[in-house]
Amino acid sequence: MKLIVKPVAAGEGLTLDEAFALYGGGLALEALSPKKRRCVEIVEDGGAQSSDICCMEIILCGEEVYSLESEGPYTIDKPLQLVGNRAVIQGRKQDGFYVISGEVSFSDVTLRGFGVNISIDGQDRIIRDITVEKVRFTELHGAPIQTGTSKSNGGIKNLRIDACVFENNDAGEHGNVTGGYSSIALNCANAARFGSVENVLLEDVTIRNCTFSGVSRETINVMGGVCGSMFGQEKRECRNICIRRLSICGNRFAGSYDATINVITGFQNNFGAVLDGLEISDNTIEFGLWGIFAIAGEPIFHSVRDVTMKNVNIHDNTLFMREGGCGEPSCGIAVNGGRIDFYSASCTDCVTEHVKITGNSISGTDRGIMLVGGHALLDADAPSEVSRCVVKDVVIEQNRMEDVETCFVFFGAYFEGRRYDWRIGVPAADIEWQEPVLDNGVVTCLGEDNKIEGLQCRDNEIKGYAYMLKAYGASSRGHARLKGNTIKNALFENNRFEKGGMHLHVADTFLQDFARDEGGNSVVISLPGI
Repeated sequence: MKLIVKPVAAGEGLTLDEAFALYGGGLALEALSPKKRRCVEIVEDGGAQSSDICCMEIILCGEEVYSLESEGPYTIDKPLQLVGNRAVIQGRKQDGFYVISGEVSFSDVTLRGFGVNISIDGQDRIIRDITVEKVRFTELHGAPIQTGTSKSNGGIKNLRIDACVFENNDAGEHGNVTGGYSSIALNCANAARFGSVENVLLEDVTIRNCTFSGVSRETINVMGGVCGSMFGQEKRECRNICIRRLSICGNRFAGSYDATINVITGFQNNFGAVLDGLEISDNTIEFGLWGIFAIAGEPIFHSVRDVTMKNVNIHDNTLFMREGGCGEPSCGIAVNGGRIDFYSASCTDCVTEHVKITGNSISGTDRGIMLVGGHALLDADAPSEVSRCVVKDVVIEQNRMEDVETCFVFFGAYFEGRRYDWRIGVPAADIEWQEPVLDNGVVTCLGEDNKIEGLQCRDNEIKGYAYMLKAYGASSRGHARLKGNTIKNALFENNRFEKGGMHLHVADTFLQDFARDEGGNSVVISLPGI
């Protein structure tokens, strides 16, 4: 049985809560009063009872405000179309809709005052064809949209987020999600409740023609998997996670103070993950720390290994740093093999390959385009390690930069050597630092055999800069051990520079403090015409 339901915002007709109760089987058609019954049309009726409703279309009255009084989230477990006609659905800080079915659409509606507005979970099966179109998310108390299949052998296919508006109304850079932790959180796997997961899929996801405004940390945050709570110490694992064909195109972003578009293939206790096919194009991006950041592996705790990101196409975006930046060196576009952040961890055998960065415009930032094989953000305690992480087969061409301090930054390994206690939702410049390593004989993080290989950087145009290029086999401060980190088979040619000096720095190593060069760190780069 299919029902078309037209609830009323006020009065004696069917309420929106009753419409969802009817959809979920908690209310029978036979129990409706005549006035409420007139709000329901049976399109397909073979004599089945209300418990046999297989799909529903909910059509709201235009310009009306509907309040949901029941405790959320509302479970969407069979096909549903919600047509808003510019109506508003008002939440009470509780979560909104928990989607565990395919063939679900939300269109032309404002969702206001919810926690997580729409959560999508494939559980242990593949759900398909979910559309969020012309939806305005405002008065946020959590993420507007999040995905994350919570059981093995499940996934989500064909998710389209189109022409939506995301407004963070909290002006302060503080707190968790209220301060704008993430406008859209796309996890392939999310096993916080159910334990380890394997063989999970996120495929054919499109985010296009949307507008993002207001303070946020990561505005679009894509992660291959989160096992346990994000900062928990659980030993749960994600294995064989796959993301295919993710497209972020034609959007406008303003207000981010960290990474505006942040894509991580393997995030936490993640092994064997693959992201194949990432397109980021035609976006206008105001950013604080990173405009676009794509990375294969990045654990918070424990380890990530054997992760691959491939077929990455970043083209025709316009990126510029927000006024005042964020108190840290900023970067327009960054692509990494693997890195560790914030806490002691291990990231090994992570590869980002087949990358094109073309036709982008970048202005007013510290770094233009940055490639790093292996990256450690902190002076982590041993046995932390970033080893055998690679960026390879990269083409950087026909990009335009203006007023960028260092245009191109290429490091086989880059260890920043900081020690601080990172807290979610707090700007990087405001975070309290931990006590530094006092014994300079101590060895902390190991970086071995990280590399950039097969790089062509050509035909780019720059106006206004301080450094043309910085390229190091290994760069580090702190107490790390660096061994065998390299840049090789790299070409830097026919790039046109104006309004700056011929400054560049190419070296096998650039080490500070008590970082140790254990040999084999090197750069082989061709610089014709320089």
